Amino acid sequence: KYALIHYYREDGNYGDPTSSNYNDFWGLHLWNSLGGLTDWDAPKRADGVADYGAYFTLNAADYPGVLDFSLPLNFIVHRG
Repeated sequence: KYALIHYYREDGNYGDPTSSNYNDFWGLHLWNSLGGLTDWDAPKRADGVADYGAYFTLNAADYPGVLDFSLPLNFIVHRG
């Protein structure tokens, strides 16, 4: 199971996802009722940028025991 989240910015500036500093790129902070899937200072990096903006692929296998698509998934896209 997986989910795909797109984040579109009119200015096309998604930062530098290769940077080790989370202030340099737009990342995805994730959590659900089972717990946090990412730390605030270690957001999930975009998997790429396409016509609809940056995209993030969430695979349940990457978050065993925490990502359960039968539960609501909360997320915030943030920079820094």
